[in-house]
Amino acid sequence: MTNLIRIFLGLVFLLFGLAKLFPVESFEFLLVDHQVIGWSGAPILARLIVFWEVLLGLALVMNFQIKKTLWLTFLTLTFLTLYLIYDLISFGNRLDCGCTGQLFELSTEWSLLKNFFLLLFVALLLKKGKPYYYLKTKWISLGLIAISVATVLIIAPFYMAPPPAQRINIELDLSVLPQEELSGKALDFKNQNLLLFFVSPKCSHCQLAMEKIKIIKSQNEMIPVILVFYAKQDVVNAYMKEKNLTFPYIIFPNDEFMQIVSGHIPTILHMNHGILEHVWIGPQFDPDELINL
Repeated sequence: MTNLIRIFLGLVFLLFGLAKLFPVESFEFLLVDHQVIGWSGAPILARLIVFWEVLLGLALVMNFQIKKTLWLTFLTLTFLTLYLIYDLISFGNRLDCGCTGQLFELSTEWSLLKNFFLLLFVALLLKKGKPYYYLKTKWISLGLIAISVATVLIIAPFYMAPPPAQRINIELDLSVLPQEELSGKALDFKNQNLLLFFVSPKCSHCQLAMEKIKIIKSQNEMIPVILVFYAKQDVVNAYMKEKNLTFPYIIFPNDEFMQIVSGHIPTILHMNHGILEHVWIGPQFDPDELINL
C-alpha cells in the first residue's frame, strides 16, 4: 500500500509539473497575474517551479533517498499551502490557482484541500515508508537533476527577449474600420491616443497575447485598448464571454483586415490622433513598452 501511495504521489507531482509547460507562457502570466513576480522574472521562476516538481516526482517514483525526498516534499507542500492561505485571505477564492496548469481549473479552496490530502500521504510515508538502497547515489542524484532540467528546457526552452516595437510615424486612414463599438458607442480614431489589438479567436498566439494584455491592463493605468476581431459575431461573443474580457471591440471579417496588419496576427497598433506610432507583431512583446505609453 505504501508503495502505491508513494508512486501516486510522485505521478501527481510529475503530471501537475509537466502540465504547466503546455504552454509555459500561460503559467508565467498566471504568476504575474497573482502578483508573485514581475514580467522579467516570470520565465525563470516558472521553469524553476516545474523543474522542482519534476525532480521530486521522479525521486518519489524511484523511491530514491526516500526520507530526504519526503521531507523536501513535505516542506514544499507546506510552503505552497501557506502561500495559498495568504492568497485566499488577500485575494479571495480564485477560480484557478494554476496548480494544475492547463489540465483543468482548480480553485484556491480546492487546491488547499488537495494539499491537505497530499500532506497526509507524505506523513504516512514518513512513518511507514521503506527506502530502497541505491549504489552510487551521487551519480543518480546528478542524473535526476539532469533529466529534470533537460525535460523542462526541451519542452519549454527560454525564448529570446521580445523585440522592441517598430517605431513608425505615418498617418493611417482607418475609415474602413467600423466607426462604432458593438454597443453602439462611436469610435474616434483620429482624435484619440489608443491601442488597436487585431486578433482572431481561433489563433493560439492571439490567445496568449490576449492573456498578457489583459493582465497588463488590470495592473496598470493604460491608454484605451480596442479589440479588432477577424471572425463572425457569434464566435466573438462566445470568445469574449469565455475569456471574461471587458475590452471594447469591433468585428471586421473583411479582406482589409489582413491588409492593415500585413497578414500578421496578433498585431497591436498604437494610434496617436490618427498617427501610427508603434507596431507590435506576435505574442511576444515587452509589457513595459505598453505601460510606458
